Amino acid sequence: MKRILLAALVLLLAAVIPSQAREKTILIKGGLVYDGSGAEPRQADILVKGEKIVAIEANIPESKADNVINAQGEIVAPGFIDPHSHINRNMKKPETKENEGYLAMGVTTVLCGMCGGSPVPISKEVETLESQGFGTNIGYFIGLGSVRKKVMGNADRKPTPAELEEMKNYVREAMREGAFGVTTGLIYTPGCFAETEEIIELTKVIAPYKGIYSTHMRNEGTGILKAMDEAFTICREAGVDLNISHLKCGGKSKGNAAGVVAKIHEAQASGLHVTADQYPYTASSTSLSATVLPKWAAAAGSKRFRRMIKNADTLNMIRKVVAKNVRGEAASNIIISPLCKNEEIKGRSIAELAEAWDVTPEDAAIECLRRSWPSAVKHSFWEEDVRYFMKQPFVMTCTDGSIGGHPRAFGTFTRKIKTYVREEKVISMGDMIRRSTGLVADTYGIGKRGYLRKGYWADIIVFDPEMVTDHATYEEPQRLSTGFTMVMVNGKIAISNDIPNHTLSGKVIKMENKAKVR
Repeated sequence: MKRILLAALVLLLAAVIPSQAREKTILIKGGLVYDGSGAEPRQADILVKGEKIVAIEANIPESKADNVINAQGEIVAPGFIDPHSHINRNMKKPETKENEGYLAMGVTTVLCGMCGGSPVPISKEVETLESQGFGTNIGYFIGLGSVRKKVMGNADRKPTPAELEEMKNYVREAMREGAFGVTTGLIYTPGCFAETEEIIELTKVIAPYKGIYSTHMRNEGTGILKAMDEAFTICREAGVDLNISHLKCGGKSKGNAAGVVAKIHEAQASGLHVTADQYPYTASSTSLSATVLPKWAAAAGSKRFRRMIKNADTLNMIRKVVAKNVRGEAASNIIISPLCKNEEIKGRSIAELAEAWDVTPEDAAIECLRRSWPSAVKHSFWEEDVRYFMKQPFVMTCTDGSIGGHPRAFGTFTRKIKTYVREEKVISMGDMIRRSTGLVADTYGIGKRGYLRKGYWADIIVFDPEMVTDHATYEEPQRLSTGFTMVMVNGKIAISNDIPNHTLSGKVIKMENKAKVR
């Protein structure tokens, strides 16, 4: 009798509890499901309850769901995972915490702390994010450039034993908190001042945690093969896996993609686990100072630089280095960000400004830095190399993006679908989805994401493959992508028919070694 009364009470409570207090169920009906594994797609329905996927099968009754999304004629896939982003800088800000640019191109998870730059410690930034809410999931690497700056400032020297130990402690702390590994940006100050042995010693710290070393190498131009040797040495000595950031052949190394890939294959054959990420553009973007200045001058910062160039001897030393970096076609290919606040220089190339001011290209570049210290876009890759790298099975899709003067933060994933899958057929849709979902989760240890499977987090996208379009350009880099019927993050619908819902359902994610696949 007691059991009967208890059952009746449960049924009564279920009937009177408001529906919004129960976990909502959403049924994605009739789509062509790409599960993230690279397997052939299949027609199936997906049932989501709360934050998780509870069923993937044919003909799930609509009566089981509070909300039904008709995906007939559309693709259903895991939310894209960006393995290399700088968008955390923007996600901290209340006005951009939703991360709409990424959601609008189907990205539901980002990994940050790349190119040697991260918060130190990471925990403080996480507290900020969690206190205000944020739109996409986010995970972190610890940047060795930032760690070095925390301990040594911008000093161009070897660390003392005590300083090295302090840096190791910061790395160890980050790994204990769930960081995915360490990163370097070896063209940026102060990371460029770190010698190979220093990087090896710091990277050894992540080995017991099975973290990954991801590097913006010392050289992506004529010295790229030597820079790759350094990366291979670091990972072999430290006993960790390697990821090469934003794989490219810049400057005079254009056309050498096959040679770069062959060298990666050699390293893989020797037993080193090597992956890479890539954005589908023929231009990079970073600060103009890092692009043209000698490292010691870039390290000075804008205020000290303006004082330095008042000295004729110092200015002459700077001019000699800048001249080498803007000679020939480089002057035309380096373009000041369209978001630069200085109206006279924004959106214009160094060559244009040199002609307008009737000065040499090096003096034009120095004058830009004197006026504004801007970022710049540099057109320096071959389209053929971009396509070649894109087809390699170890290459993942990334943005390398933040809200700035390059379209990659608003168009990478949609451009890849529209241009390289739909129009040019460089890769298949299955390859594109695999490189942007399951491969990333396998590589980094992102647990229960990157795949459409029962029990996994409900990060799901629905899109019409004929409608997905990137709209961001070098002139207008912040135009949102379109073509997504739905973007779901942890069971909450963030995008409906290209319209943001202003949900803040992102979570901070941590490395899970059991999720890695080698």
